[in-house]
Amino acid sequence: MINLHHSCLMLFAGFLIAISASIMLEVPKQFIIKNGITGIMAEAVYLISHCFFNETISVFIACLMITFISHLFARILKAPVTIFYIPAFFIFVPGAAIYEIAYYLIQFDKVRTGDALIEALNIAGAVALGIFVSDSFLEIYLACKKKYHDRYSERNLRP
Repeated sequence: MINLHHSCLMLFAGFLIAISASIMLEVPKQFIIKNGITGIMAEAVYLISHCFFNETISVFIACLMITFISHLFARILKAPVTIFYIPAFFIFVPGAAIYEIAYYLIQFDKVRTGDALIEALNIAGAVALGIFVSDSFLEIYLACKKKYHDRYSERNLRP
C-alpha cells in the first residue's frame, strides 16, 4: 500500500535533490528546473516500481527513466546529456548504505557490514547497469536508424 503523504514527500525530495545537485555542479540556470522535473519523474518511477519489485530492480528501472528523459531533454534543449544525467543520479546514490558500512565496521559487526556492502553494491550496480543498458539501446537504435536512412536515401537517388 502506497502512503500518499510519504510518496508526495519522496517526490518533493527527488525534486530538491536533483536541483541541489544541479546547483552544486554549476549547471546553467535554464536547465535547473528541468533537472528537478527529471528528479520527480525518476522518483515516481522508483516508487511505482518499488510496489512490484525489490529496491535494486526499482533503482534500475528508475535509472532507465533518467537516461531516456536526459537524452530527450538534451536533444530538445540542445545541451550535453551529462547536464541532465548526473544531478538526477544523485537521488539513487547509496549514501545510507555506505554510512552503514562505516558504522558497522566501527562496531566490528561483520554480518551487518557485509549486508550493507552488498546493498550498496547492488544499488550502485543497478545505477551503472541502467546507464549502460539505456545508452547501448539508444546507440543501437540510432545506428539502425542511420543505416535505414542511408539505404532508403540511396534507393531514392537511383532512377
